Amino acid sequence: MARNKLMSINEALDLINDGDEIAIGGMSFHRNPMSMAIAIARSNKRDLALVDREPGLPSIY
Repeated sequence: MARNKLMSINEALDLINDGDEIAIGGMSFHRNPMSMAIAIARSNKRDLALVDREPGLPSIY
């Protein structure tokens, strides 16, 4: 039986804990989940490690 894997940004944000290592992926800058990245930046999540698996984001962090 197929399971629905879609969720809201807030539901996904609830899965992230302080100190987690998270990855943002996509084929280019235009396919990165920027709404999720902005939600993480605005959240109270702390001590996160970002793994950028694709070279689409500038190195400003």
